[in-house]
Amino acid sequence: MFTPFKIDCQNLRQERQRENNKLMYHALISQQEELVRHHCNNNELHRVLTELSEVSERQFTLKRLVNKCGEDKIYAMTLAGRISKASSR
Repeated sequence: MFTPFKIDCQNLRQERQRENNKLMYHALISQQEELVRHHCNNNELHRVLTELSEVSERQFTLKRLVNKCGEDKIYAMTLAGRISKASSR
């Protein structure tokens, strides 16, 4: 006979989100645009690039963004949490 077991879905979701953020952080600091595109929420990435373009008063491209992240790990860590895919599944 099988014994029932309990799954903590909330903790599982948090762990997956941390893993997604970590994958995005490593893609950003290694300046790998293809990995950034693969691991990001495309809509949020577009919003971030638009907002940064407005603030800097010139076009803020993905290339410029990953270059900035390669130079500044704190910037990369902060951005990773914003643009990584959500762990809803």
